[in-house]
Parts: sequence; C-alpha cells; structure tokens
Amino acid sequence: MQTQQEFEQELQNNIRIVHMERNQHLRDYRQRQIELAQQLSAQGIAEALQQLWCDYIDSYESNIPLEEQHLGLSARLRALADYYRLHPEQRAAMQCIFRQLEQIDQAYGFASSVGRGVSTLKTACDGIDQFDLLQKLLQREQPRIPAAALSALQQLSQASCYFHPDCKGSYAELRKLAGAQLDAMPAAEAASLLYWVMQALVEIQPKNLPSHDAQHSFSTVLEKMLAAQLGAAAENEHAALAEAAVFMCLTEHFHVLLRAIHDRKLIQLMAKLTAQKGKKKQLTPEMQSLLLKLDFICLNLMGYFPAKQLEKYQQKIVETVGIAQQEQAEALSPAGAAHPAEAAYVLPFSETEAAVGAFIQQGRQKLVWVAQLQREFDALPAGEKHQWMQFWQHIDSQKSGKPSKKWLIEAEKIWKNSAVGENYLAQLQHWLGVIQKASPRDTRPFDSKNENTLRGVLWFSQFQQHQQAELLSLLSGFSQFCWRKIEGVGAASAVIGGVCLNLLAQRGLAGLAKLSFLQRKIRYELGQKQIRKALNEAAQANGLSADEIKETVAEDFGFAAGQSAAALWGDCQLTLHCSGDKRCSVQVQDAQQHAIDVLPKGMQGSGIFKDLKKQALAVEKQLHVYAQNFEDNMLQERQWPYAFWREYVIAHGLLGWLASRMIWQLHLSNGAVHAAVYHNQAWRDAQQQALDIEPAQIEKVSLWHPVFSAAAAVQAWRGFFMAQKIQQPFKQAFREVYAVSETEAAGAQSLRFAYHYLQQPKFKAVANARGWHYDIQGGWDNFSMPSRHFSRQGIVAALRIGLPEGNDLMGASGVYLYIKTQEIVFKAGQGAELNLAEVPKLVFSEAMRDIDYFIQGCSIGMDLALELTGFPDEMRNYYASGYRQSNSQIWANRHYSLDAVLSQLDIAAQCRLDQHFVYVTGKLHEYKIHIGTGHSFMSPNDQFLCIVPERKIQAVHAAHLFLPFDDDAMLSLILSKVLLLSQDDQIQDALIQKQIKVA
Repeated sequence: MQTQQEFEQELQNNIRIVHMERNQHLRDYRQRQIELAQQLSAQGIAEALQQLWCDYIDSYESNIPLEEQHLGLSARLRALADYYRLHPEQRAAMQCIFRQLEQIDQAYGFASSVGRGVSTLKTACDGIDQFDLLQKLLQREQPRIPAAALSALQQLSQASCYFHPDCKGSYAELRKLAGAQLDAMPAAEAASLLYWVMQALVEIQPKNLPSHDAQHSFSTVLEKMLAAQLGAAAENEHAALAEAAVFMCLTEHFHVLLRAIHDRKLIQLMAKLTAQKGKKKQLTPEMQSLLLKLDFICLNLMGYFPAKQLEKYQQKIVETVGIAQQEQAEALSPAGAAHPAEAAYVLPFSETEAAVGAFIQQGRQKLVWVAQLQREFDALPAGEKHQWMQFWQHIDSQKSGKPSKKWLIEAEKIWKNSAVGENYLAQLQHWLGVIQKASPRDTRPFDSKNENTLRGVLWFSQFQQHQQAELLSLLSGFSQFCWRKIEGVGAASAVIGGVCLNLLAQRGLAGLAKLSFLQRKIRYELGQKQIRKALNEAAQANGLSADEIKETVAEDFGFAAGQSAAALWGDCQLTLHCSGDKRCSVQVQDAQQHAIDVLPKGMQGSGIFKDLKKQALAVEKQLHVYAQNFEDNMLQERQWPYAFWREYVIAHGLLGWLASRMIWQLHLSNGAVHAAVYHNQAWRDAQQQALDIEPAQIEKVSLWHPVFSAAAAVQAWRGFFMAQKIQQPFKQAFREVYAVSETEAAGAQSLRFAYHYLQQPKFKAVANARGWHYDIQGGWDNFSMPSRHFSRQGIVAALRIGLPEGNDLMGASGVYLYIKTQEIVFKAGQGAELNLAEVPKLVFSEAMRDIDYFIQGCSIGMDLALELTGFPDEMRNYYASGYRQSNSQIWANRHYSLDAVLSQLDIAAQCRLDQHFVYVTGKLHEYKIHIGTGHSFMSPNDQFLCIVPERKIQAVHAAHLFLPFDDDAMLSLILSKVLLLSQDDQIQDALIQKQIKVA
C-alpha cells in the first residue's frame, strides 16, 4: 500500500503531466461545454446541471479526483433526475449532456465515484422513460387488464424510476419476493399478472426509449423488478406459464424476454412446456408457427449452454411441433385418402448448419444436402416411399449413443422385409457422397440432431453381409471426413467418426486393416484411443503384439511384389504398378505384352480403367501409411521374429515390395549381426554380394539406422542404391545423422540450433506433423515448450524457445508471429535433464534432425518477401545473413545427393557446387541456386530470379531423373531449376524470359 508521501509525490507527477500534455485541450473543452451548458440553462434547464457540468470539467483542470462529499453527489443526482421527470420537453437535451459526460469518462477516465454517478444518472433517467412507457401501456390497455394485475403493476412501478438498481436490493432478493407474491395469488390472477408483466417488459425494452443509447446497457430498477416476476415464475416452473395466453406471449416475445431475465432456466422451461402441450395435444397452429420461429443458437446468449445443448433443446421443440402437425394432418384427412404421413413426411434432419463458437452473429445457413435428400425422398414411388419412411422413422426413434437390442431387432425386420436391405449400400454411398460434397468446409457439418440421424443410418450397415470391401472403404473414407480438422473448431464430427471406427472394429481382420490405415490419418487422441483399443483387443485374442496385428491384417489389394493381377480390356492388359516414390499407376500392354503409350480410343472412359485409377489412388495412400509405419519401427528399434517377418512382411504384396527397398539387420543365432538388403530373392550386402546365410540361422530382423554405422559403411550403402537405382520409401541410407560433439558431451544442453527465428504458425504445423507436441502461443496466459516423446527409450526431447514481442511481431488474433530457438535438452524419468553424453545415439540424432528440419522449413530467412517493419536489429541481422550461413546437416546431405545426381547427367560439365550454392552455366547467363532455400540468382549482379515452383517440378519427372529418396521436395526443386536454367535459351515461360532479358 502507498504511503502518504508516495501518494502525494505521485499526485504531483500527475499534475505535471496534465499541465504538460492535456491542460490546453481540457481548457478548450471546458470552455465549449460551459457555453453549451449556458445555452441549455437559458432554455430552462436547472442551474444544478450547469454547475455539475462545470465541476466535472474543473476536476480535470486540477487533476484532483472529485469526492461525493465535495459535490453532494447523491443529492445533485436526485435533483437532476427529478428535473428530468418533471420536464419531458427537455429530456433530449439532457440526454445529450449525459452522453457527453460518458464520452469524457471514456476518453479521460473519471474518478470511480464520479463515473458511477454518471451511470447512475443515465440509468435513472432511462428508468423514468420506461416508467412513462409503462404508464402509457396501462392506460391504453386498462379495459383488458384485470384489477389485481393492474394494481400489482402500479405498485411495481412506484418509486422505481431514478434509483440505481443496487439501492433496491439484489436481483435474487427481488426474485424471492416476486415468487412469494405469485404463490399467494390464485392461479387465474397469477397467469394474468405474468401475461402483463411480459407485455410490460416488451414495451419498455431499450429500443423503445426516446433517449435510447445503443452503448448504454445498465438495467433500471423498473426493468429488474418486472424481470424478477418472470424469473421467479421460470425458476419455480409456475403453472401459470402453461396457460394458453401466457404461453403464446412467452413464445412470441421469447428472445426479448430471455435478454431481460438472463436466465438459462427459461430455455429449459420453453422446451419442457412445449413437450407438455404436445403430449396433451394443446399446440394450436398459431403456437406451432411461433415455436418454429425460435432460434436459440442465434440469441447471442450462448454462454448459458454449450452450442450442442442449445441445439438439443431446439430440436426437441421442432420434433414436438412436427408430431403435432402430423397428428393434425391425419385427423383432417378424409377416409380413403392417401396416407398424409407419407405425403408430408420430413426426413429427421435439421436443415440448418451447426453452431460452432460461443456466438453466432449472422444466423445459420440452410444445408444443401438435407434439401437434396428430402427432394429425392419426396420423388419416390408411393410403395417404395412407405418402406423407406419406416427406415427413417425407426432411425428417428433412437436417441442413445448405442443401439439397444430391441432397436436392432426391429431394424433387422425392416432390413429383411423391405427394399432397404437390397438398396442400402448403394443409397449409403450416394447419401455420404452428397453429404461430403455439399457440407460446409469451415464449420461443423452436423449438429446434434443430424449426428443422431446419421448414427442410426450407419448402424444399419451391421446387416450388410455382401460387398464387404465397398462398405469398409465407404466407412473408412467417411471416418476421415469426420475426423478432419476444421480451423478454430476441431474435429468435424468426432461422434460420427467414432461410430465409423466402431463399425470397422466389428468387421474382423478386414475392418482392423482399415483401422490400422486410419491410425495414420486421424490426429485426434479420442479417435486414436478407439483404434488402439480395437487393435490391442485383436492382438491379445491372437497372441500378437499391436504392431504384429497391423501387419497380419495389412491390405495387399491383390498385389504381388508391387504389381496387381492383369485386367483385360479387349486385347489389352491393364495392370497397376508401384514405383519407388510410393506412386501407383496404370500400365497398359497390347496382346504381345508391349507397353502402350497412347491409350486406345474408349479405354480412358471405360469402367475398368476408372476402377483401376480409383484403386491406384487407394494403393498410394496405403503405401504412404506402410512406409510411415516402417520408419516408426526403425526409430523404435523394433525386432521382428524372422518367421513372422517372412510370412507377413516380405511375402506381402505391398509390405514386401517396400521391405525389399530397405536395409535390414539380420540377428543370427550365434550373436552376429549383418546389414543386408533382400534383393532379387536373396540377402545382399552393400557390395551387392549374396550373403551365405541360411534362413534357419536368422532369429530376428530389425531395420538398420545409419547412426550405428561407420561413415564408410553408410557411403557404401548409398552407392548400392545409386547403382541399383532403388528409391527407398523413406530416408534410410541417405538419412541425416547428428552426433554429440565433444563440447556438447560435457553438458546437458545443446546450442547447436539456437538463435534461429522461425515463423510460429508454420512451425506449429511442421512440428505437430513430425510428432512433436506444441500449442500456439500468443498474448494470453499460456506456455508451451515443443517436445517429442521417444516412448521406447523413455526420453523426452525439448526445444526451449523465446517469444519476440512487439506490435509488429504479433498477428491480429494476438498470436506471436515468430519464435526464437534456444537450447535443446533431453529429459528422462521424472523430468530430470540428462547429460548429452547419456542420451542414446538414435534419440539424439532424430531429435536434432527434426529441429534442423524445423529451421529449414520455417526460418524467416526462407521468405524473401518478408516485410521487416518493426523487427529488432537482431532479427534483421539474422534475416540478412544468419540463416543463409547455417551449417545444416540437411544441406550437407542435399549437397551429397546433388553431386551424385548431377554427375550422371549430360549437363554435368555446366554445373559445379560449393558449400552453399549449385552453379549452372547457361547460354545467356550464369546462375546460382541456394542449396538451403532453393532461391535462384543470375549474373552479373546476383539478381534474384523468380521461377514459380509448379512450373519446374514437372521437369524432374519429364527428365526421368533417379533420386534415391522422395521426401526432400527442396532437392527436386533445385534439380528442376538446374535442368531449366542449363538450357536458358530454350525457356518458353514469358515471365522467366522477361527477367533473363532485362538482366
């Protein structure tokens, strides 16, 4: 707490600041307001108002806070409120002054007591206006208002005009008194009072005030006292609210009344009252119309409930109204007429898009796919429509998260006794296709009602016994759609995504194969947990590990050694072939088994060709998943029993094809370990010599990692793959390796990759994709350190970061745009830091490799168009030279690969390499391309040369260049530029031509 001396010193400092910076403005402002006040005083406004105004302005001149005792503030405010009440003709002018006072308070900040005084005065005057509105209502409607209700309203309005609400006790106390008053009344009088209380609340709402200020949000005493009556009735679920006239008034003005009482109970009560009236068949057409206009989601009051809870309340009301409409239609239908239920049946879908955040300002859009499904149902023939209506009605009958035994029995009857069973799969494929195509991409595709309906639709798939492959692919694809991430929302629909996973888990080994595939595609822990549970249960039942069960059920699509069986189209044979870059393509041969480059007329549009193209896409996705699994197995140092490996890995049509392109370690029964590749049905070493090892000698196999081998052995394996032109499914022989230096070995922290500036949003995406945990950071209370858990070794690698601050270094949403790398540490056990010499070689190397990739992909040095405004000098210096002088192992590895590839090309004589650049001599200029960034420059003055990447990557494929791995996009980019610029006189691209000619 400040001492008196400190307070006085601070006050003197404030006075000096005011005199230096603000006094002239305040004196000018004071003079203008005095003149305005004098003009108003001449019009008859009380002198007290003028004096109050001048006192406020004078307080700024001296910068001394106004005290209530000095002004007699309460008496002054009461006098002003009395004057306001007695002079309606001058209220507009007085409100003008009130608004001016509020603006001054917002600009300069009144002392707290004075600021509250302004708000009190404004609220009191609003209360006077509301009192006048209420009196006009009572006079206008007096013949219709029962005496008891009229008397109660008059009593409520007395002495409630110009006091701050706190002066009349808390709102809870008011509600308690109001509840007691209602309970003491006869039912008819209570209903009448509630009806007119609601009418009064509607009448006095702020928008009806003649002096309404959109920025003013204080509730008056009168408004609070009226709201207390309605709030008490809602809290106690008073029977009077169910009376027809009261219910109609509540429904018609629901949004206004909810804002008045600010109570979630009213939302619950509306749903409950609607259900009661529906059950008693008391919902009139007028009530139904009003109920269907309710929109809880767009109330801007979603803080009361989560969005999904509000959806459920609204859906209950819509369902109740729908049943009432159907019953009334049936009652009015003449005997012998077509069944009205079929003609007017509405599919059990919500037609508006789901709510997402806490508030929706613009309302929700209509869902296109719901309208399309409804139109298709309406167009069905009468008999078929009746059968499908039974299907939809049964789906609508379930409300739980799991189908009951009774529900499944009835569903099976519908399946067997109607056209549903015969047409279900085709319809499901069509429906899900329409939904995926027409669903919004930036928000949740389904609200809780639609999730409930789709859940029932999918449950019917349990009875589908034929076309298993089609069904499993359909469920797998829709699961990916539901588990996809929507920015700012999360998973599109974890509910339906989870239903798909559960259904796949019930489909035996084929379903488990799909789950194994989805384990790589789903990022959310909830989905991962479901998949792990299903795989672990299957593994335990079969006496296998979780990894082994995934390989046991792995799909091969009918492939053998990376090639499918031939399909015939006329005299041509069509087969699918896998290539080293994990691609799958259709190859066509004629009757003599010669490759056909130009497809025969009609083949491309044939069903066979389209099916093969579709399957090729599925195979490519699966190859990427299998390759990722193998890479994870390498990092986990997994060992396969050799017998299992031979049966389920190398003999598999796709796994075996990938495995034959990797280096394995053979663990022999005598303890010896040999590195080898299974090539041409034999184990071969790096010198391409077959190993003299019998299968019986091999106990286990594991994937080789270069960190455990000498540099000469690594170079030998690289030479093997280059000579054999075998492209590995992931970097193994050409993998970057990082060893602990002598300096690092002496401590527990590494600064090898410290002091790099990275773009935070891009860093988060790259880090998360590489298995690191990191949450975006901004100007709020949170902290996140990028970390990766090496589960088998029980070690966590962590990268400490700094957050450069400044207005220009922060995005509009408050997110820090940049981070600064600091030291790297490794933790084990209870979080104790390890000395780097104690960290396992593989863990250290892989963690450092990841961080190197973060820098190469996210450094600000990669962005030549970066605007440097607001950057501190350290960031500017780094941007200018720090990144491009980086000594990255990725650059070194890329340098080696470029040297190996370029030396085999016809243009080798035109190219040379140094530590940071590859130089290309063209016919018109000499060019250099940075090995780290891919940026290209041309002589004579190192002018930057802009080449759009999409136009260059094709050059690598067109030249049929062999690359030993396919997961370095920058290497492909650099090679494509080299090929292009080596023949710069033949470039056709106008943009590039223009730059070259200008230079």
